[in-house]
Amino acid sequence: MKYVMVSTAVTDLTYPYGHTDPTAALGGAGTYALAGAKVWTDDVTLVTGVGADFAGAHGHWFETNEISMNHILVKDVHTPTTLIHYFKDGERKETSAFGSEHYRLMEAGTDDIQAALGPDVKGVYIFKEAILEYWQAVSSMKQAYGCTVLWEINADSAAYSQMDHVRKIAEMIDIFSINMTEARSLLNLHTVDEIVEQFRSWKTPLVFLRDGGRGAYMIARDEYVHVPPVQDVNVVDATGGGNSSSAGVLYGICEGYSLYDAGVIGSISASICLEQQGVPEFLDADLRKRANRLLENMRRK
Repeated sequence: MKYVMVSTAVTDLTYPYGHTDPTAALGGAGTYALAGAKVWTDDVTLVTGVGADFAGAHGHWFETNEISMNHILVKDVHTPTTLIHYFKDGERKETSAFGSEHYRLMEAGTDDIQAALGPDVKGVYIFKEAILEYWQAVSSMKQAYGCTVLWEINADSAAYSQMDHVRKIAEMIDIFSINMTEARSLLNLHTVDEIVEQFRSWKTPLVFLRDGGRGAYMIARDEYVHVPPVQDVNVVDATGGGNSSSAGVLYGICEGYSLYDAGVIGSISASICLEQQGVPEFLDADLRKRANRLLENMRRK
């Protein structure tokens, strides 16, 4: 596989405001990253741990969308389940039904990643905390396979007390993905200009700074550009926008697009994932054609 997504696949039980009966759907950072890359390529796989119940609950999505489950590994009886409660003001609270220890049991280890890599691999997406030993092993794999690695930081690691630690890891990889709220917390800075200048001083080749409905910034040491969001998106479910856009950017950079165009690819991936409840279906043969037409329309003339 050319593109390897490393993070969780879970069952989301969503409780809309005022409802006691939840809706169940496939979710997880890894699943949304997988979908963000699938917009552009079929050569993508997911590496994660799940429960023995996963195939029965969600295998049909992988089968109908022609996505391999070869690196989805059974590590327990139960698949992680996230309880999502929405409130009147639109805010939500997420809790793990089986607890944090069970959730961590499902995370892919470096040996699991190694098993998914091969001579054709171009890009690896990883959603993870700032664990130095883990990232040192990933860095060794990056060197061995010559692939591009994107790290989307877990919000728990985006704290000012961990900034030096996070920077050390980010400078081991190729693309560092973080949203604006996390960046303010990590850097203890507030304005966009301050944050951009701080990231430009890092040795990380590219920082993908996500700013929600305001777009994103592609920050390299010798260049940075603001990338707009896709206009007139009917946002049904905002879950997974960061994961899908990060995977889109990884694809764009690996395929040789400019910083701006790779950022636009990320915006398009996110827009497609936001327009329905849960992860999208890829049964529409024209979806990829429409994504490419949108890219052409949004490119700088």
